[in-house]
Amino acid sequence: MSARKELSAAERARIVSLRSDSGWTLSTIANTVGCSVSTVHNTVERFKELNNFDNRSGRG
Repeated sequence: MSARKELSAAERARIVSLRSDSGWTLSTIANTVGCSVSTVHNTVERFKELNNFDNRSGRG
């Protein structure tokens, strides 16, 4: 894995779509998107909680 980078809203939407619509595993999504399994998990959980793909306030 390379240096950490923030996911774009489009990447987050793709992660959630692959998980909910296609039923892919977290590890398969992580390998496809190029991020860690924990990033995929956190993205899916954050979407369930907030129902959007926006950055949280207080970033940067």
